[in-house]
Amino acid sequence: MNHSDDPSPESVNSLDRGLRLLQVLRDFGTIRVTDAADQLGVSRSTAHRLLSTLVRRGFAIQDEERLYRPGPALEAAPARLVWAHELRLRCRPHLARLAQRSGDSANLMIRLGVHIRFLSTIRAENPGATLDREGTVMLAHRASGGKALLAELDPVRVSWLFGGGEAG
Repeated sequence: MNHSDDPSPESVNSLDRGLRLLQVLRDFGTIRVTDAADQLGVSRSTAHRLLSTLVRRGFAIQDEERLYRPGPALEAAPARLVWAHELRLRCRPHLARLAQRSGDSANLMIRLGVHIRFLSTIRAENPGATLDREGTVMLAHRASGGKALLAELDPVRVSWLFGGGEAG
């Protein structure tokens, strides 16, 4: 490996801190920014940035009391299925054309109950394009593609999924 490819100590420390926060969320269920800062030995702003990254990737959520809790990505099963890999490979050229034509990022996602998992992202060239969400798991109704997937379901099924009715 080329020495220039070695990760910087700062990036390794940041990754280690993020992984430590994931362990806390997994093992204890909640954490506040101040507690995260104390536990990691970093400033509150650094702890907030780390937790915000976990939220953006679906590994944490922040509740009304400003507590961070495990997010849907910690609950979702891995997408190691052969068909998921094949689907990514087949769809990438189409996503690339879509991103080029639309000027915005194009995503491939699957629905997992009330959640979606982004299997692939082709980021558009323009600076205002949406971020890469590949690997992110989030509630389906929080993304336009997730809403489209939910719209394909029978309304009774959607109601049942979100706990508001019975399956028919």
